[in-house]
Amino acid sequence: MADYGPANTRPGEPSSFYFLGTRDLIGFDLELEEPNFERFSEQSVQYPCFVHPRPAIGHRIGRLLRQRVVVRDLEETLRNLVQLVAPASRSGAYDVRQGALAKAFRISLGGLEVEYCQPLASTGKLGEHLFRYGPGVVSIEFGVRDLGSVLDSASVPVEEERDPLGVDRVHHPPRYEIGSRERVGFDIVLEPLEDRL
Repeated sequence: MADYGPANTRPGEPSSFYFLGTRDLIGFDLELEEPNFERFSEQSVQYPCFVHPRPAIGHRIGRLLRQRVVVRDLEETLRNLVQLVAPASRSGAYDVRQGALAKAFRISLGGLEVEYCQPLASTGKLGEHLFRYGPGVVSIEFGVRDLGSVLDSASVPVEEERDPLGVDRVHHPPRYEIGSRERVGFDIVLEPLEDRL
């Protein structure tokens, strides 16, 4: 609590915390808590969520770019997002595409890009995930400045990412997937981080 600063910490006990079981509605559950600081811009605990510029990230895994979520129905998920998330905290759907195995769209939620995917077949990574686990996060994607260094030091299987939608889309430069599901619950996708990010 002291990290918020004596002039920026709300008096009294920590604020209420709420858990919302929204996995079937939007692909993941939500946890809501009123912050214990008075002003976003004067705190650093949740940095860099509300404070800019972002800190330096060094040469290894960098900033979180997006998360990929598998759901049963894209249209229903988008309707649920529109009802749950205020317009100021979300974008419209964009980068809508479809392949042989799944269809998808991206949306920005509170500054985080989320790619929602609906399997069209029981085969493939997305279909298998939905059948085995239900809706949820399949992978998270990070930008990396020195991709070679990260790949060389990985202690789990790493392979060039194939488009999970079944689209013959080649990434230049390539993106890589770390098979980390058994260790952390999702796979990690790495893509070269441009200097502007």
